[in-house]
Amino acid sequence: PIFYENTYKTYPTLFLIDVGLFVIEPLRAMMDNIVVDKAIAEEAIVIGSGDYDVTGTSDGRGTLLTPTPGINWVCAKGDYSDQCGGCIPQGVDQRGYIEAMRDGCGIATVTGGHGEEYLNHFYKEVLPVIQSAVNNRMITDREHLGISGCSLGGLLACHALYTRQQTYGFVSH
Repeated sequence: PIFYENTYKTYPTLFLIDVGLFVIEPLRAMMDNIVVDKAIAEEAIVIGSGDYDVTGTSDGRGTLLTPTPGINWVCAKGDYSDQCGGCIPQGVDQRGYIEAMRDGCGIATVTGGHGEEYLNHFYKEVLPVIQSAVNNRMITDREHLGISGCSLGGLLACHALYTRQQTYGFVSH
């Protein structure tokens, strides 16, 4: 509420990766209850990010939230439901399935590795738009700009802190 009462106050900023609207509102209420009301930490502006629909990919999260490309195996004869067209023996676990794809009829496809582009997009394009929308009330110098995330978002947050120490002053995973 203080955000609207004191229009001159500025706030540290936290970019929260891999948390969309379905989580951000309950998270805000929890943080208000636990952290702000009890004055455990100062208030901050939290920018959540979700919805990773990437055209031409089946896994937007895996595409955008990984800092380096990886290999995914696609079967040339079938899919997981039919044991890759019968190429993979029954009862093979996930690791065995991947090994069988690698050694058999699987086709290696490069996937992911767009984390750097995602971080650049946030910092150079998204952050300035939000800064303008809140009348320059976000503090975005290194000491006051943090990045956090869950799951693959946590991986990318740790990568960002490691590779962009001049930009982000704190991270949580």
